[in-house]
Amino acid sequence: MRTVEDKLTSLGFRQGKGGTWINGDRYVHVQHSSQCRRNAFRIIWREEWRHYDALIMDYSLADGPICIVPANVFFNSNFVAKKCKEKSYENSGYWWSQLFPIDHELTSLILKYKDKWDIIENPGKQTEHIQPKPEVEKATSKQAPQPENIDVIIDGSNVAYDNVPRGQPPRFRNIITALNFYQRREMNCRIIVDAALRHKIDDREAFSRAIDDKLFYQAPFGVRADNYILKLALLHPKAKIVSNDEFRDLLTNSDFKEIKRERLTKFKINGEFIEFCRAGLI
Repeated sequence: MRTVEDKLTSLGFRQGKGGTWINGDRYVHVQHSSQCRRNAFRIIWREEWRHYDALIMDYSLADGPICIVPANVFFNSNFVAKKCKEKSYENSGYWWSQLFPIDHELTSLILKYKDKWDIIENPGKQTEHIQPKPEVEKATSKQAPQPENIDVIIDGSNVAYDNVPRGQPPRFRNIITALNFYQRREMNCRIIVDAALRHKIDDREAFSRAIDDKLFYQAPFGVRADNYILKLALLHPKAKIVSNDEFRDLLTNSDFKEIKRERLTKFKINGEFIEFCRAGLI
């Protein structure tokens, strides 16, 4: 019996790529492992899982536990937070696999969340599971709002590459320029970027801080940012979509037929300013 998969299906999730399971704008990752012993557990993680709702560590193949760990708790743990800053982690391709002894702090953390399905079943009631984030330097002087209603959805990857000479990396500053434009107008923004952008952007440290501070939101690994943007647009039918992408292959899809092309706002990054190609789109 595929316990984890059956459970997620019953909760309305559908299977994506590479162990990703999706339900609307909620994402979890399932990591199966047969390396579960009395004295050691195999624990694996990838950088892109940082932005999921939860990580499901399934050791049932070895008659072990199923642990549902909030992703922010896992990545803010002492061991993982330190490991992610090491050169060895970068050299590994931003993923890690290690057999941890049963008395290790990370193993203890994982086991603390044995059978904690309520983290996924009741996503609005997770406060008792969430640890406070460590203090980090802000990417901008103003924290991005976390609204229920979104006025603008920004295609962050598209913005980062705009007006960048061939052969140069996408620019972190471009995204901040777009964000500042709408924040000055007190408009609620949601910036979506591709999972791969963090490895290409010119200022990786500032970009990572922005992700941690939820200034930007990264599409889960294996999920196209375009799909994520349009799904978000369906949930917020009045929100404008700032992108030079035409979304041609997606807007003809029946899933997104309700999204009108008039909602697309084309732009140009000009130094520290963002300009719009047609009047009335701001």
